[in-house]
Amino acid sequence: AAFLAGLARAFESRDHDARYYPVAVFGVILGLTAVVALLTPDFFRLLVNNLLRIVGFSANAATRTIAEARPFLDPQRLSRYQVDRVGMILIEYGMAFFTAAVAAIWLLVGPLLDDGDTREYGYVGAALVVLGVALVTIKPDLLGTVAAVGAGP
Repeated sequence: AAFLAGLARAFESRDHDARYYPVAVFGVILGLTAVVALLTPDFFRLLVNNLLRIVGFSANAATRTIAEARPFLDPQRLSRYQVDRVGMILIEYGMAFFTAAVAAIWLLVGPLLDDGDTREYGYVGAALVVLGVALVTIKPDLLGTVAAVGAGP
């Protein structure tokens, strides 16, 4: 928190545009991640493995509870439902995933739309197009899955 406050004060004192502050923060995070990955690969691997273990996507039997007898993205479970990893996440989380995505987009886009600048509308439109293309590239049948979510037999 102290680093972020210091970075904010540096931005204010040098009259940098405040819109570049998040870019600077993510750049510092990305840079530190790259430095840790290059200088101490074993420590970086430990951090990644612990993160995945805590999140639960690659937990082994010793770290799971009884209700979680298999990893969330277990290959047998994926073959039983005949879906890939993205499909399993969509099956398990359903509309909560899309609600969270819409809320995140709304939080990020809201300030841009409040200004009323045409260029910022273009940024929002381009970002949504890029996001849509990325999602369709990751999971081509996503549009059909979303459209069929409340459809009855």
